[in-house]
Amino acid sequence: MTDHQPVHEQVRVQDQTDHGPRRTPGRYQRSPRGTMKCRPVIVAIMPGIPKPVLETGVEYAKAMGSKIVFAHVATDRVSSPSNPDTSHPLDPTAQRISMETAKSAIYSALDAFMSDYPEADWELVYLSGLPDQQLAHLAHTINAGCFVLGTRRPGFRAGVQEWLDGSVAVQLGRRQLRPVIIVPLRGEDWKHPLCS
Repeated sequence: MTDHQPVHEQVRVQDQTDHGPRRTPGRYQRSPRGTMKCRPVIVAIMPGIPKPVLETGVEYAKAMGSKIVFAHVATDRVSSPSNPDTSHPLDPTAQRISMETAKSAIYSALDAFMSDYPEADWELVYLSGLPDQQLAHLAHTINAGCFVLGTRRPGFRAGVQEWLDGSVAVQLGRRQLRPVIIVPLRGEDWKHPLCS
């Protein structure tokens, strides 16, 4: 190594092993591909979601100068293996509203809510399948900066459902490196939903 090499080159060479670059213990790896500034904020939504979750997502996006991507995952549908842009109901005999009707209702409610934030850039992404997997895949696809999620609905039934399905926030924390912002919700917050 010569004395005229830049310092960063010397450090890079010192961090090499016989098997490639060595990870220094204790080095914190931030969100993938750099800072969160100007990267999309994913706000996970569902029918009946309390408005404080949306408001928190909008505030984070404004602070970071980012676009808001509202993501709804239909858990009663599964993506088609031949065409990922289409999905099919898990139980074709069950009486369910069509995907287009559900997406239209959510979009209309979001459009009314976002009219209070005319400067915000936003879109709705409608997904189907397992929420943690679909949200992680979306984040990777759009290089999102973070996730914003609400806590579960209060009550025994919602608690049992979360225990059976697993917490989406916990699963996201395990599957990828982006920050997961959890908005704490109280019982009265659920009285002011985005849409039912």
